[in-house]
Amino acid sequence: MDFYQTGGEKFETLAASEQARYRYLVAWWLTFYENVQYQQDCGLLDEGVYKAWMNDMAGFVERRRADKVWDFLKPNYSDSFVAHIQPHVDAVRKKYQP
Repeated sequence: MDFYQTGGEKFETLAASEQARYRYLVAWWLTFYENVQYQQDCGLLDEGVYKAWMNDMAGFVERRRADKVWDFLKPNYSDSFVAHIQPHVDAVRKKYQP
């Protein structure tokens, strides 16, 4: 759990194998959120459920510093999902830029 909670904050100092492990953890969650968006686009989700998951996604991007691994993972996702999540990634990068 400590790795999951702090891996994003410490990403640059992790060993290469640990960075790969962290990217995998983030990718798993991003794939889940992409699936939520896909289900919404197909009309399968209640609007309230969709909004709750998208709020969770925005928080996830910041809490887990997904911005640090996003450029590596981005090619794996649909254009629709990239367009949806990119503003959240950009906002986190802006917030934490030196």
